[in-house]
This record gives sequence, structure tokens and C-alpha cells, in this order.
Amino acid sequence: MRLLSQLLWASAFLVAGSFSAAAVPITYTEEFTASGSLGGTAFSDADVTITLVGDTTNVFDDSGVFRNTTGSPTINISGVGTATFTDNAGVFLNATSAIAGFDGEDTNHLSHIIIIANTADAAFNGYDLTTAIGPIGPDGTICNCAFVVLFNTSDGGLSFSATSDVVFTATTAEGVPEPITLSLFGAGLAGAVALRRRWRKSA
Repeated sequence: MRLLSQLLWASAFLVAGSFSAAAVPITYTEEFTASGSLGGTAFSDADVTITLVGDTTNVFDDSGVFRNTTGSPTINISGVGTATFTDNAGVFLNATSAIAGFDGEDTNHLSHIIIIANTADAAFNGYDLTTAIGPIGPDGTICNCAFVVLFNTSDGGLSFSATSDVVFTATTAEGVPEPITLSLFGAGLAGAVALRRRWRKSA
């Protein structure tokens, strides 16, 4: 009977630990107005949204610039459609200048070039991409508009010629135990039941 109790307590601690260690899903979005082209289709003063669905455990500090680059950001351009970035891209936050946004590689795989970002906004002071924030803005923008830079997407090359009024938002949801954790808990309970039956037969 004592062994059964120990197994049940161990299973309970396992589940409790899984809750505390569970990662928190986070969704970053930037909404702005832009002109440019996607896959050869031009757009002008369109409503644009870039989204990355990620995880707070994937945020890392790159010499004072926090980044979350795990996942594939998508872009939705009103009147054009939705595409997925196919090169390295993600969210960044410059802790020194309080600038946040999306950046990535261009089609020539050059060093990271800013796609679109909120210019210095005091709301980003002390922020590190691991919690919900915003909406912040509309703010001025920084973009690659001065260069003819194409970013690879599932719908072809993407470029901007003008951007304005960017709003940054991050939303979170509490994590849940991973399936393998639940499986282990189930296995532990099954073993406890089997031991209890064996104990009753031998009694």
C-alpha cells in the first residue's frame, strides 16, 4: 500500500512539474500601411499584417537584441493575399533603442536586413519578447524601402516601397503539459492500479 501511495505522489509531482516547465505560446503581430509588390503584384497603401506564432522558450539575447526566430512568419496584404516567409525571418527587439519589429534575410542571403519595425517607443523599455504587450503604436517605421530588396515568400518575392503607422502586439496563452508528459502520467497510474491488484491477491 505504501508503494502505491509513493507512485501516486510521484505521478502528481510529475504533472505539477510539467505545468511549471511548460512553455508559453506567444503570437507577435505588426500591422501597418504599405506599398510595394508581392510575387509581381503591386499594392498601394494596403493594410498589411505580419504574424509569427512562436514560443517564449525560443527567445534569445543576441548581444542586447532579443530575438525569436523559431517559426515561419506570415504576411497578409489586403487585396493581395497571404504568404509565408521562406528564408530566415523572425521578431527582434533592440533593448538599447527600444525598437521592435520583424527582420530577415533577403533573397541573396545577406546579413539581416530590417523588414519593418516600430521606431523608438518608450513602451518597449524593459521588454524582452517573452510576455504580452501592446498594441503599441501607431509609430513611425524603419524599413528597407530605400533599397530594391526582395524577400522570399511562398508567393514569390516581396518588397516595400513605403511603410507607415506600424502597430506592434504580442499575445500569450498559458502552456499545457506535452502529450508525452500526459502519457507518462497515465502509465504511472496504470502501474499503480496493477500493483494494487497484485497486493490484494497476495493479501
